[in-house]
Amino acid sequence: STGEYELPLMGMVVRPLAVLLLACAVAKAATPRVRRELRSLSRLERDDLFFSLWEMKRRAFPKGRELYGSEFQPYDYFVIKHAVAVTDSRGDQGHFGPCFMSFHRAFLLEFEVPANGQGQGQG
Repeated sequence: STGEYELPLMGMVVRPLAVLLLACAVAKAATPRVRRELRSLSRLERDDLFFSLWEMKRRAFPKGRELYGSEFQPYDYFVIKHAVAVTDSRGDQGHFGPCFMSFHRAFLLEFEVPANGQGQGQG
């Protein structure tokens, strides 16, 4: 096994060990990130977040990119990416070891871009 997984749904190949590198490339070091607890968001902020998550879930990859730009990733992309890391033939690449925090921090950095609507201009 090459450690690569074909994801025909989105036409991409995932290399589990490269997950961190890909996610880190998305992060913009100059942009501070502030995470707030869901219950502390205003009604409008929650609605905006839920709208973004719903768009990520219902939009197909090509249409999402067309509407929201190159940073758009569908919700299922993240589900599959996490599953691939967990089911890697060499063992769980995202849990049960020193990689847990790094893997999930990088995963969240990549997830936050479309989830925060930064690539999704609701306009």
